[in-house]
Amino acid sequence: MNGVNIALFRFDYDLTWMAFFLNADEEIYARYGGREDDHAESHLNKESLVRVMEAVLKLHQQRGARRPDDPPAKPKRVPEDLPVMKEIVPRRPHGCIHCHDVKGAELIQAQREHRLRKEMVFVYPPPSTLGIELDPVNQRLIRRVVEKSPAQRAGLRPGDLVLEVNRRSVLTFGDVTHQLSLVPDPGQVRLTVMRDGIELPEITIELPPGWKRSRDPSWRETLHLVGPGAGFWGSKLSPEQKRKLGLREDALAIQVQAVFGPHAQQAGIRNGDIVVEIDGQRQDMTIRQLHAYLHLNRSWGETVTATVLRNGQPVHLKIHLPKVPPGVQ
Repeated sequence: MNGVNIALFRFDYDLTWMAFFLNADEEIYARYGGREDDHAESHLNKESLVRVMEAVLKLHQQRGARRPDDPPAKPKRVPEDLPVMKEIVPRRPHGCIHCHDVKGAELIQAQREHRLRKEMVFVYPPPSTLGIELDPVNQRLIRRVVEKSPAQRAGLRPGDLVLEVNRRSVLTFGDVTHQLSLVPDPGQVRLTVMRDGIELPEITIELPPGWKRSRDPSWRETLHLVGPGAGFWGSKLSPEQKRKLGLREDALAIQVQAVFGPHAQQAGIRNGDIVVEIDGQRQDMTIRQLHAYLHLNRSWGETVTATVLRNGQPVHLKIHLPKVPPGVQ
């Protein structure tokens, strides 16, 4: 991301890959990339990439990308301009700035200015937050609508083709997430769809408070900046291993493989311990999901309980979470 104009190339910086199609005047035709929580490449494939490339070429031949009422481009801004980044880059062996560094620097700055909210981690919400699943290849096509979701209540159906979001043309999953990123929480979003070859009147979806929170954000690199983590790492047991310990298949069971946080060490957590409860949570989770739960539901300096199995016996512990977020002075 070194030297990249982040005023122009705005996207979900927790992602590892994103593509933009634009002309020489820096007018963006389409964004290609993004993901649902359950798979990093949920909407990355050769077929959809070829599809959007062909569509962009037609757009370029037919008209400009921007509508007359589009806002003018903002002044150029690069990651190196961010105050926190000026501290980070000199410490890097090669001065490389990763995508997540940009979002991380923005969150740390917000923390220093006492305006950080946990919801700030949920940027560029995927279409699933509306209750729709877009086809991985034809990324305008609604493949599924979740029952009792905002999308279903608004009248969307499987097979609908999304043409516009908030009166902006969309070609891809990435275009949809970009438009959703501009919608407030709570708020409403307007969709123009085609059904059975007929363009329908604009559909308005009412979005409740917290609608931008996705199901499983544990993949997000910057989560650790909005709340404390557990201070240990490990892997969850297999169903067979759980059965041998007398645990249900849907029970929490993570075997500790590394204890890196002083707070976890002071709590008495050891390698080999099997975590079966933390802060009252006993449901099946991966280690990333366990950390995500704490990041999003606990604050710096709080204390949580944990239960581990050690030599087959339960041991109850208290973990005093760190008082200061990383990078905050």
